[in-house]
Amino acid sequence: MREETQHDRRMTASRRIVKRTLDVVLSLLMLAVAVLPLAAAALAIKLERTGRVFFRQERIGWRGEPFRMWKLRTMVEGAQDEGLGVTVCDGDPRFTRVGRALRAWGIDELPQLFNVLAGEMSLVGPRPTLAYQEEQYSPRQRRRLEMRPGITSLAVVSGRNALPWSERIELDLWYVDHASLGLDLRILLRTLWCVLVTREGLYGEGGINDPFTGGRTLGMNDNQRQRLVVYGAGGHGRVVLDTALASGRFEVCGLIDDDPATHGSSLLGVSVLGAVDVLDRAGLSDVPAVVAIGDPAARRRCADALHRRGSRFACLVHPTAVVGSDVTIGEGAVVLPLAVVHTGAEIGRHAIVNTGVIVEHDAVVGAFAHLSPGVRLGGEAHVGEGSHVGLGAVVLPGVRVASSAIVAAGAVVIGDVPEGCTVAGVPARPIQGDDGVFR
Repeated sequence: MREETQHDRRMTASRRIVKRTLDVVLSLLMLAVAVLPLAAAALAIKLERTGRVFFRQERIGWRGEPFRMWKLRTMVEGAQDEGLGVTVCDGDPRFTRVGRALRAWGIDELPQLFNVLAGEMSLVGPRPTLAYQEEQYSPRQRRRLEMRPGITSLAVVSGRNALPWSERIELDLWYVDHASLGLDLRILLRTLWCVLVTREGLYGEGGINDPFTGGRTLGMNDNQRQRLVVYGAGGHGRVVLDTALASGRFEVCGLIDDDPATHGSSLLGVSVLGAVDVLDRAGLSDVPAVVAIGDPAARRRCADALHRRGSRFACLVHPTAVVGSDVTIGEGAVVLPLAVVHTGAEIGRHAIVNTGVIVEHDAVVGAFAHLSPGVRLGGEAHVGEGSHVGLGAVVLPGVRVASSAIVAAGAVVIGDVPEGCTVAGVPARPIQGDDGVFR
């Protein structure tokens, strides 16, 4: 019997039961929907006469226990002993004609629903590992075995095989520490989007998947980590600090806050050192900083004060965020968990792209702007400097929100918003105060 893991202690019995119940119910529903595609795929494989319909392979599962994982066959018999072995590439000659189509649409993974029903897998969790990979895990990497392996995972919806193994494992470790039913549902929905719409990440850079080499993951070498100071010890400071720690790129030296009541306390194991003048006494004046204050005006004041002291600023991108090609991210900007920033977008200095935000192609987020959780910013939209877009608001493509404006939570902005204006509603309209002045 293995020792109870940290995640086992954190996951209450009721949450484990609910997750398992959700796995079983959804798997049965999916099998009911997928029975015809599965039957058609099995018949196509049989008619192609390239081998058995199903492919079974030993994988390492929950708590290091081996199990047999099921897939529809996509390669010729004995493919593991030919060509690239367990690694695959685009145009790999070992793929059958039918198998290539099944892999492109993810249909080959559907038999793993039976593994879920058997309790060997979950719908969402770190992807099941091969035995030779598990043997090369560092102690930290081995933590990804603290949960049942999944048919899909955070790494799958964050880039899949386009990511190097080090980043995929970091995403798995973040999921292990933050797993929830809400996160599982978001990953399942994003999986549908990835499979049916984008269909990206089937292969790594250059069309070949990154071979697993084991060893230490991203951020494990302290000599390669950048020192960082976080300014702000409130609720948003905790979120930014979590992003810095999860990225594996930073050694957080401490938190700075002007509120004396916070001094000597700690967030996520990092101490609040004091006000800004403590930087000199602690020998941290040359350490890059990030300002973790949600209010745009207050964030600007703090950043300006640090800039006058000669401080440098780091930008933070959470490992679960998806950032496209040709994206510009300014100094001090923060991109938080599960945000998606599409190609050509521009994130200004000290801007905040909060949890679950979607910034479409060529959109601009001005300096010191704040996009609250769940905001949707359409293609070529523009949010001006110091503006605040509230929870779940939508800015339609091409619309301009001028500087220092406020968009209320849930608003849908269909037309340009003037400087300093506050808008709310669906569609969004200026708010009139008691004095008759439109804010």
